[in-house]
Amino acid sequence: MSSVSSNEIKIALAKKHGDREFFMTEVKNGPTGVATGELLQFDAVAIYKSWSRQQIRGYEIKISRSDFLRDAKYSRYLPYFHEFYFVTPAGMVQRQEVEENIGLIWYNPQTGGLTTKKKAVYRDIEINALMLYYIIMY
Repeated sequence: MSSVSSNEIKIALAKKHGDREFFMTEVKNGPTGVATGELLQFDAVAIYKSWSRQQIRGYEIKISRSDFLRDAKYSRYLPYFHEFYFVTPAGMVQRQEVEENIGLIWYNPQTGGLTTKKKAVYRDIEINALMLYYIIMY
């Protein structure tokens, strides 16, 4: 498997979302240095431009198998997103290794393309106002 950087995957995700959605990387769940509870940082976030079906999608990028296997923090990310995906180099993680409600997207370094291997389950969550405020202020 060729070496893939998380930045390459972020670029592919940004292209995927284009102008249809609001896309950002390295998003925090609130302001740094303010007592808001646990400060988290998400690899990438897409906010869909729709009043009828609100959707905030979170992405956790994993470029090594060992990083994927030892990650335990992602479960704390779920309350912030209607859909949550792992994005990995193609073939690094298999769909049966990902929890039932979490999606999996493979990145192909030869083409720069993304393939959804497992669709995330849409969850009805309360949108986190501090995270949105952070995005606006950023």
